[in-house]
Amino acid sequence: MKLAISSTGINLDSLLDPRFGRAKYFIIIEDEQDESKFTSIDNVQNLNATEGAGIQTATLVIDQSVDAVITGNCGPKAFKLLKKANIKVFLSKGDISISSIIKEFKNNQLEEITEANVEGHW
Repeated sequence: MKLAISSTGINLDSLLDPRFGRAKYFIIIEDEQDESKFTSIDNVQNLNATEGAGIQTATLVIDQSVDAVITGNCGPKAFKLLKKANIKVFLSKGDISISSIIKEFKNNQLEEITEANVEGHW
């Protein structure tokens, strides 16, 4: 399964960014069974957007052809767009590294959400 994880940095030691639309980066894991195959995507164009950050970031992630997103929070507009693209959304909490999040995902310890967990403009 191909994953997109909101991140504060560009490698697997980076921490989860709790924001989806305004995440600094996304770590794209090609296959969660082999986490050595990853790339990072800069989300700076949406980090400081005055509006529409969630929608623009969802489009960025959809363009990566991922199967699932892991983040701390996901607003209603971004969630709707991700669901329309058949992308699952999972939540992770706290100051945790991307590599630890991948382990949690492999062990089915992350919650898949069925609706946005925060209001827009969070």
